[in-house]
Amino acid sequence: MELLQVVEWATVVTTFLMFASGIPVCVSMCRTKNTKNVPFILFVVSVILSVIGLSYGLLTHNPLLTLINAVGTTLWAVYTFTYLYISKSKRKPVLQLVLGVGLLLAHFVYLKRFTNSHDELINQLGFFMFVWGNIGLLTPSLDIIDVIKEKSSDEMSLSLLFGGTLCSVTWLVYGYLIKDVYIYAPNIPGLVSHK
Repeated sequence: MELLQVVEWATVVTTFLMFASGIPVCVSMCRTKNTKNVPFILFVVSVILSVIGLSYGLLTHNPLLTLINAVGTTLWAVYTFTYLYISKSKRKPVLQLVLGVGLLLAHFVYLKRFTNSHDELINQLGFFMFVWGNIGLLTPSLDIIDVIKEKSSDEMSLSLLFGGTLCSVTWLVYGYLIKDVYIYAPNIPGLVSHK
């Protein structure tokens, strides 16, 4: 088995583990009927990133990206709607979700209106994936503010931080091996932020 195949499998496994790291969070929400310490904005950002990644995978004919992002879109959407269902206060999370969906739609309207070729479309979509990848990978770092304010690490989801670190490493190596800057570049700050 060549190196790329090994890294592809490692990327699938670590990404699915990252996706699964949302399960304990959702189980806890359902059990306690409480959304405290749940990173809802990470769920929304992850849905956006997965939809963009799915589109990028389809357009670049990359079955690994397509598979992972199809599963990711589904799971992150389930986590998002679980949060909305459990949340006692619906206004803020619904507003965040509507804003996220609006931004995603604006991206696709932009792509439809302002890209003239397939290559330009792929580059623009890759850039959006790069930006949202950075946002998604840096979002858990915002937990540090809460840790400092509360003087307690109870605010941090260790399963999401650990999953994010593993994903950053494998996606960085995978993106580098296939020479796709839109895949490996956002994982550099993502890896630094998860340490």
